[in-house]
Amino acid sequence: MKAPSLLLLVIASLFVRCATGETALKKGRLDLAIKQSSYRLTKRPSHTKAAKVFIAAYQAQERIHQDNIQLQIRNNQPFKWEDVLYQYQRLQQNFQQFSKCTACRSLIQPLPRPYTESIEQVRDLAAAERYEAGILAFKQQGNRQACKEAFAHFTKVKQLRSSYKDVEKLLPLAKEYATLRVVIEPFKDVHSLSKNDYRYLEEKLADALFDTRQPHELVRFYPPAVARYDSIPPHHLIQLSFTKYSSQSETLSSSCTTVESNETYKVGTKKINDTTEVDVMEKVKGSLTTHRRELSASCRLEFKIIDLDTERPLHSDHINDWADWADEWHEFSGDTRALNGKVLTTSKNLFPPSDTDFFRDMSKSLASRLRKRLQDFYRKE
Repeated sequence: MKAPSLLLLVIASLFVRCATGETALKKGRLDLAIKQSSYRLTKRPSHTKAAKVFIAAYQAQERIHQDNIQLQIRNNQPFKWEDVLYQYQRLQQNFQQFSKCTACRSLIQPLPRPYTESIEQVRDLAAAERYEAGILAFKQQGNRQACKEAFAHFTKVKQLRSSYKDVEKLLPLAKEYATLRVVIEPFKDVHSLSKNDYRYLEEKLADALFDTRQPHELVRFYPPAVARYDSIPPHHLIQLSFTKYSSQSETLSSSCTTVESNETYKVGTKKINDTTEVDVMEKVKGSLTTHRRELSASCRLEFKIIDLDTERPLHSDHINDWADWADEWHEFSGDTRALNGKVLTTSKNLFPPSDTDFFRDMSKSLASRLRKRLQDFYRKE
């Protein structure tokens, strides 16, 4: 690739003083140079400098992509036709820019032709190469890694040619064999929940883990009851344990403080020199007692991911969750003007959340957070 680079430097030095597309040409940004110069020629067909930039940039771009095509073919690396296809697509983009500019057609001889036929031919070669690689990998249906490769190859084939041979049939089959199957057992209740609480948490976990959203297109979560009917055995097992539950606890506290008005008020009168009576202005005060009631609960869910082929744990973790609630009310004695307009809550909340309310809130949070943890673990699959 040294020759094309040297060519760019020579071209740039020849047109240092060319205003239209000059900067792009000097920096080797040939696409931009072609775009700028062709635009200027569209507006002013007789623009000499723009014509020189266009000729230089277009011919250099053609040379570079044609050289790259020959290089890819000579190197004969796997999937070379996809790289060749990219080069032809770039050439076609240049041709389309050329076709939009009437003034440009007299500048390039021989007259450029579209690359659509070459693109279609190379697209077929690229699809065929990917298809053969997919077929070879898919022969190892007992090897999930090989099936993942087959799925990737068939996906690429479909991108190149959506209806190539029987790729529409092979793609879902390869995906089925490439999918990592993860069985999630019902959680073990180490703490001994009530029957209703156990059922509720189990439902929330099932809603979060077994809906249609999977952490990865090649990962599938399902319960043991569904796994039994799958022709392909599961690869991982997730065990859940509800190991801790501290039911609702209550904390009561009170604090007393002296409050004072921001302004002064008349609190009485007094005589000066036994003859003159004046107002006595002072800040008024009061005693404010704040009562606080706090409720809290906590729990823990542990999980372990086991490789069923080796029967060894791959990952273990736990999630702590909690719920809390607080209520405050006040008692006041003294001059109400000391409150400075503040409105007090003078009665406590008669309907605090129940232990069941707390448990259900934590169950929803545990299910959501567990799903996030598992998504993070399997996202790299």
